[in-house]
Amino acid sequence: MKVVNIVFDGPPGPKAGRFVEVEDHKGKSISFGEWEQRHDGYWNLKIPFPYDESKPVYVAWSNSDLTEGKGREIVHAVCESRTTAIRHGEHQSVQGSNCRVTEELALRVGGRWLAPTRIVPASKEDLAVDKRRQEWDQAIAKGRAAGLTDADIEALQNYQP
Repeated sequence: MKVVNIVFDGPPGPKAGRFVEVEDHKGKSISFGEWEQRHDGYWNLKIPFPYDESKPVYVAWSNSDLTEGKGREIVHAVCESRTTAIRHGEHQSVQGSNCRVTEELALRVGGRWLAPTRIVPASKEDLAVDKRRQEWDQAIAKGRAAGLTDADIEALQNYQP
């Protein structure tokens, strides 16, 4: 896990250590935040949070294999209330059982809520299609750069001898 280290020259206590610097997870000195003098003579190191807002949410967890439960755990629903999560999770897990419900934290970043989920890894087939899709997109971009219009590209895509 990447962390930000705020370095002091001694431990906390009655004679606490003084601030030395802020370092990244590799120990490299970084500029992190902004110093601001307060009206009471103290100083703040203002560190920006990467999110606008947070709130608790309730997640109803199911399984990708509803027959035997041998799949991976997946999110069935993310809800604002525990009761809503329980209701949405009724009979939605393995063999009609109820989903497990947990309290998690959602973050709002750039106007969108981000909540717990499991990221499904791409299969070898998906990666191969992604590569072909990227090559296709690059070819279309070259065509546009060469002066092809949307109508030209559509005609090429729909061509049948």
